[in-house]
Amino acid sequence: MPSRPTGRKKADDEAWRVEYLLQQHDDKSLLLPVSQLWNTKNVLPSKSADSGAREFLLSSLGQAAGLSPDVEESLKHSSRPVMFSILYARMNFLHKHH
Repeated sequence: MPSRPTGRKKADDEAWRVEYLLQQHDDKSLLLPVSQLWNTKNVLPSKSADSGAREFLLSSLGQAAGLSPDVEESLKHSSRPVMFSILYARMNFLHKHH
């Protein structure tokens, strides 16, 4: 869980933004915000790589939706999901109970 900046208290009703990222299999240091995948043609080296990444992303998010209602909601609201928001109090609760 991210640490809180010193001197600043998080309100339980503050929303946190959780963005989806893609990570390259053979270079773990490379992270791509999925918004770039959705909004840019040929962001990856080939058109087939773009298509495969999009399919993989949706398949992975579909699996994650079975574990997280927040991910599930993000899929219901958009055919090209990029993130979801979660209240700090709920995130803190989930962290403590898993």
